[in-house]
Amino acid sequence: MKILNLKKKSAHKFIQNQLKKTGKTKKVIPENIEKVGIIADKRLWEAFDFVKDLEESLQISQQNFKVILTDPDIEQQEDHENLTFSEKDLGMFGKIKNLDVFAFTEKNFDLLINYSDPNSYLIQLLMIKSKAKLKAGFFKENIDFYDISIKTKDNKIPVFNKELRKYLEIMGFLKD
Repeated sequence: MKILNLKKKSAHKFIQNQLKKTGKTKKVIPENIEKVGIIADKRLWEAFDFVKDLEESLQISQQNFKVILTDPDIEQQEDHENLTFSEKDLGMFGKIKNLDVFAFTEKNFDLLINYSDPNSYLIQLLMIKSKAKLKAGFFKENIDFYDISIKTKDNKIPVFNKELRKYLEIMGFLKD
């Protein structure tokens, strides 16, 4: 068995154990949304400027956004201005070896938005380990990582951002 398969299996076990504990932890709710963390697939990031769309939608300055990109292609290591998380940054039992990625999960974001497929174990690991107060993402069946799940046709990002703003306003998290 390859070491990578062993890491994946141990990460999956860690994720399952953490999901069992989710109802037992006390949730901290933000007063308003100021700091936003974003998880996105590297290919999506290159295809769509969703940060600008999100900045306009939420009316939050782009300097308050922090982006982490997931990259399933371990071999391709190119310089990127944003933080990248791939399988090579993963240790045993869901441990994150990359200190920058670990710092991202420790940051107290008011909102963490996942634009990637939540079925990826790398995404699940980031969502579980994150200290974000609120977590949002596209609706998928049997996904327990989000506080806010938004169902859109064909996972359209502008529609998602518009709906997210609407829900955050209703809950009183956005300043006028």
